[in-house]
Amino acid sequence: MNTISNFKFLISKRCQTLIELLVYTALVVVIGGIVTTMLVVMQRAIAQVTVARRIQATAAVVLERIVRDARVAHDIDELASTLGSRPGRVTFLVRDEGGGPDVSYTFTGTGSTIELRRSGVLEGELVPDNVRATNLVFRQIATPVSTALRVELTLQAEQGHASGTERFYATAVLRDAYQLR
Repeated sequence: MNTISNFKFLISKRCQTLIELLVYTALVVVIGGIVTTMLVVMQRAIAQVTVARRIQATAAVVLERIVRDARVAHDIDELASTLGSRPGRVTFLVRDEGGGPDVSYTFTGTGSTIELRRSGVLEGELVPDNVRATNLVFRQIATPVSTALRVELTLQAEQGHASGTERFYATAVLRDAYQLR
């Protein structure tokens, strides 16, 4: 009789251990699923932040350069510029400090990047390879007292499944233009 009691005890003890094992395994699977989901969500959020930061940094560089050159210009060469449509192109005329002929700075939207030319010579592209300039429009604002330029810029970037598109606007008064009038 003693042997049968021991056998029943072993079976009931083994069943409790098996049930405990199944419960623990289920808990580990659920916790593993939650952690994996959190990691995927965090990876997507990091990619989205990286894309937004890349777009913001590019916009800061491009608009700062255009506005800085516009502020030292005395005029916009309207014949060499494409104003009010895209892809935009603007040519600023800047007085040479040495008294020579005017120096021209041309910003051109080429579909995915923005080129900068100084007196017709390509200085470089303002947009890095991992960002696209999808829209660049220049609008001239002329008054009897001064001339200004409004810039509309749309940038787009992607990284993995994350992508972003943002619009930026800037306006600059051609300082040399109103100082001469």
